[in-house]
This record gives sequence, structure tokens and C-alpha cells, in this order.
Amino acid sequence: MNPRRAIEEVESIDRPAMASVHSPRRTRVLLALSAVLVVAALVASFITAPMIDRAQDRTDPTMTVPSEHVQAAREDSASRADLRPALRPLSEASVSPSPSPTPSASPSPSASPSATPSPTPSPEPSPTSAAPSPKPVETPPLGEVVGEMWTTNPVNVRTGPGTTFGVVTSLAAGRGVTVTNVVVDDRWQQARIGERVGFISNKYLDDEEPAPEPRRESAETSQASQESRESDASGVSTESCAAAASVESGLTDRTVNALRAICNEFPNISSYGGYRSGGGSYHSSGQAIDAMISGEAGWEVARWVRDNASRLGVIEVIYAQKIWTAQRASEGWRSMSDRGSASANHYDHVHVSVG
Repeated sequence: MNPRRAIEEVESIDRPAMASVHSPRRTRVLLALSAVLVVAALVASFITAPMIDRAQDRTDPTMTVPSEHVQAAREDSASRADLRPALRPLSEASVSPSPSPTPSASPSPSASPSATPSPTPSPEPSPTSAAPSPKPVETPPLGEVVGEMWTTNPVNVRTGPGTTFGVVTSLAAGRGVTVTNVVVDDRWQQARIGERVGFISNKYLDDEEPAPEPRRESAETSQASQESRESDASGVSTESCAAAASVESGLTDRTVNALRAICNEFPNISSYGGYRSGGGSYHSSGQAIDAMISGEAGWEVARWVRDNASRLGVIEVIYAQKIWTAQRASEGWRSMSDRGSASANHYDHVHVSVG
């Protein structure tokens, strides 16, 4: 209750009553009623003032009860106390302050869990079957001899039925070979050349012996004949040799004389190589022969040819990965680089080049 309003209500009742009523009894009643109202207003002001102060401390500090109102009410009650009879004092009511509500923290919204995407499984590659490796071709054993055939062109004799096999020797056109009943893939004919066995492509073989080509007489032939006679006088024979006769085709006359000289000097050699087309080598120009022999016997042939190089017109000898040339004769035998196989490194034959 507002103290100022209570006082104004008492004053509005008290003054007109005192003006209009003049009897002592009515005056006492009015005074008692005024005193009760004043006391009630004071009690109410004492009760509400601390609560207002505490509420102001917690809320808005600008909302305060004017102190002049409380002071005026106290002075007015004191001035009227003399006019009122003594009243029994009221016991002061103790008012316990009401607890202020504790603000509760509003729960913050929790983030909704996002769905974790599951990884997409990558497709496993299906195993691809590896291409089967080609089955290696095996070399058949020696078959039964069935006859003889002749080469129609210069051809290689290989260790097995295929171009991947090494070369045993090379044969000139018109060379006769002994053949067996073994033919691989209707192409590779097994043949014997002296003591060696190999395979020849049958498209370069014929059942009939070719007619010998007529030899042309030329200045080179005359010179070769002269050298042949000189060789005979020096102990080197250039007479025709059966083991090398089939290789003479395609060779120059001087190379033929060197071939015959080696064949007559070393009758244990039963196989020779001669002319080969292509490659730009001495073989393709008819100026080289191969004596098919190996081991220490091969060194005997190589040294003999080197010692008689000037009489035979020899310009180059190769054997067992060594080379001798007439141009660098003072350096003797020189080492050669590795060419990968025994045949390419000349371990199974003596190579002779004629100038």
C-alpha cells in the first residue's frame, strides 16, 4: 500500500468530520480510526520498503521510493500521536524476504548428428588370364637317312627347327646335303653336313643336283691360275678338293684358290661355308669362306692361313673371338667384343677373308 495515499485518505476523512461534528464522543471515534489507519500505513511502509529496495537491487536501479514521502508520513504520525490515546503497541511483524527466482539456463540446442556417408566399395578387378607363353620348340633326335638334296640358294644350317636357333654353318647354292626322315612343321628339314647335324628350310632344297655353271675366263682367272702355279711351287695346293667343291659357287677366283688350299692342307675338315647373299659382308661379295672346325685344331688352321696370307691373298682371319688383319699384322691377334653366341664369336669355325 502506498503510504502517501493512506495519509491523504486519513486527512480527507479526518478534516470534514472534525468540522461537522462537535460532540466529544464522535471526535474520539474519529481520532481512534485515524490512528489505526496511520499505524496500518506505517506498518505497511516498513514491510514493503525493504522488499522494494531488494527488488530494485536485483532489477532496475532507477526505480526507488522517494525518501521525502516516508519522512512526511513519519512527521504527520508524530503530530497526531499527542491527540490520540495511548495505543497498545503492535508486535512488529517480521517478514522474511522472499527468495528471488534463480534464472535457469535454457538448454542450448544440440547439433543433430549428421549421417556419416559410407564409403562406396571400389569394384575389384577381375583377374585376367595371362597369355600363355609359347611352348619352346624341342630339337628332335637324329632321324633315319633317306637320301640327298641340294641347296638352290645360299642358306643357313641351324641347330634347331626355327630361325631362333643358332647357325651351324652356311651353305652356298648347289651344295649337296644328306637328309633324314625328320621334317618339322612341313618346313624344317633335318640334314647332315659332314659330322654336323642341323636344320635347313626346305624351300631352299631340291631333289635334283643343279648343273654346274660354266666358269668364265677373265683377267682375274688368269691371275688366280698364275697364283695357283706359284702356290704349287711353294707347297700350297690349289687343286680341286671334293670336300669344298660344292661351296665354290658364288666365290671369286682368288677365294676359290684359298678354299682349295685350306681343304687340301687339312683333309679332316669336312664342311665349309661360302657365299651368302645380303648383309654387305665379305660373304655376300664372294670374298669369304668358313672352315667348320673348333678347339685347338681350329687354331692350327687359323695360324697356317695367317702364315700363308700373302700367297693366298688373305686379308683377314677370325677365330675364337680373335682377329688378325694384314693391315695391322704387326699387332698380332686382337680381341673382339662379345657377339652373344659361340657361332657369332667364331668358336666353331675359322673365318677367312680374301682381298
